[in-house]
Amino acid sequence: MLRCLKQRQLFYLMHCYTSRIEYNKRKARRVFMKTIITYLVLTFSLTYIAHGTLALLTHSNTFEFNSPLAQALFIIGGLSPTLFALLFILKNADS
Repeated sequence: MLRCLKQRQLFYLMHCYTSRIEYNKRKARRVFMKTIITYLVLTFSLTYIAHGTLALLTHSNTFEFNSPLAQALFIIGGLSPTLFALLFILKNADS
């Protein structure tokens, strides 16, 4: 009888422990996916805004592609994945 009771308690403790581990894994997965989605949204947004603005300004002959502002928009659009990756690495370095 005593052995059966200890086995039940042990089973209950193991179940609680594994449930807690599974909950933490799911929570970590949610945070990871949220971070990835945020990174992708910000990266593509900045890229499309910079390159779209550049395309509109050069198509309407407002700027030449050789002008410094056009080159800055081109570089910002091209470097946005790297910039946001560094931003997210620095942001998550503490945790």
